[in-house]
Amino acid sequence: MPIRRRTLTQAEQNEYLVRAEQLGASGVEIEISERWRERTHPLDILVAPPPMSTVCEFRTGVIGYAPFVRLLARSAVTLTDSDISTVFDDQIVLGSFHDEPICRLGTAEYSPSEVLNLRIERGLRLSRGQMVEGYILATGLQRVPIEYGEFPLPFEIVFMNQFGDEFPNAGMFAVLRAAARAKTVGRRWGTGLYGEGESARTAEVGVRDNRGNAIAASTNETKVAE
Repeated sequence: MPIRRRTLTQAEQNEYLVRAEQLGASGVEIEISERWRERTHPLDILVAPPPMSTVCEFRTGVIGYAPFVRLLARSAVTLTDSDISTVFDDQIVLGSFHDEPICRLGTAEYSPSEVLNLRIERGLRLSRGQMVEGYILATGLQRVPIEYGEFPLPFEIVFMNQFGDEFPNAGMFAVLRAAARAKTVGRRWGTGLYGEGESARTAEVGVRDNRGNAIAASTNETKVAE
């Protein structure tokens, strides 16, 4: 009797890729082929490691999530939504900022130019080879378990297009208690996907907490040379 090999569905391919990337984010040496990434989805999602991506318990009781991501389109794509989840909270809600001069997450303040929430809400269109980066700001209600004080917190972030296709990736949060936030949040993550040069021009923007302490970060959008 011949053996039939079943072809993986798109959802199964995405799931396998996410699991492999979670292993990589946790420190396991694992090689993911470029061909597999291209076949799985048209969007490369790079999540900045700690301390650039953070979750903070503010004294107000707000649990603020701020992953910093870079999105590189392998083909034309329009992103309309995003979702963040952790092992203890799958009800994390993205912030909505409609033409506000400041994007507030708890008591932290971000410049709108470095936050991707509103652009995704309006439909973020990326052409082939285009790259954009910035923060995704969200809030949750579940307190971060105490064991994540010393170790990074794994999470999953998913982007969706207008057809409901999902593009997931995994990352790690630095967990900041209220007293440590101003010292760590918003450090710059490199100088662009390919470093300094014509294909990566990074603009410095100002981020400050509610006391005026600078916690500068960077945002960038550029067309990557093909």
